[in-house]
Amino acid sequence: MLSFDDPVAFDLPHFTNRSYKGLPHARLGYVPWMCWDHSSNKKWYIYHVKNLFKKGANRLMTCLHAVIHSIMNDSNHPSMKARKLVLVGDNCAENKNNTIFAGLQHLILLGWFDHVELLFGPVGHTHNGVDQVHGIHNNGLGQHTIADFGHAISKYEMVWPDPSKRPEPVLLEAQYNWDDYYEPPP
Repeated sequence: MLSFDDPVAFDLPHFTNRSYKGLPHARLGYVPWMCWDHSSNKKWYIYHVKNLFKKGANRLMTCLHAVIHSIMNDSNHPSMKARKLVLVGDNCAENKNNTIFAGLQHLILLGWFDHVELLFGPVGHTHNGVDQVHGIHNNGLGQHTIADFGHAISKYEMVWPDPSKRPEPVLLEAQYNWDDYYEPPP
């Protein structure tokens, strides 16, 4: 079972929760996407540079594919050979489109799973789960002066002192065009 959601983007450099007056306004933004693997309690934050990729089906399928592929290739993972995939997404349009449905069907056609369920919770459903991790991410990192992306990642140990609860940070450098891949031929 994987649950996933987006928190708000953040801009770097960042000087605590309130910027100092008189500093330049130029910032490099990062958009995080969090995925929680409930079978191993592992979490990922997959970041991409703001405006490099659009939010949508291509980004979501690229991130899901990477997470699922890493689980299936980890011989120590408890769900390495799982035949059923359950996804719990936020109740937003990004998670409900033909590309996502085609991509999940493709996982079955590839033989990765026999069954895939995509669930959407009601508004506010993630406040005790994924959103709680976002609160630590946004508020915990927000309390620190952070110069760049590497510096932000170095603060993970301070924000999540328990390594078993600390998400794995990943930088998304490429995004697949799933929309075109699943587009029916003319």
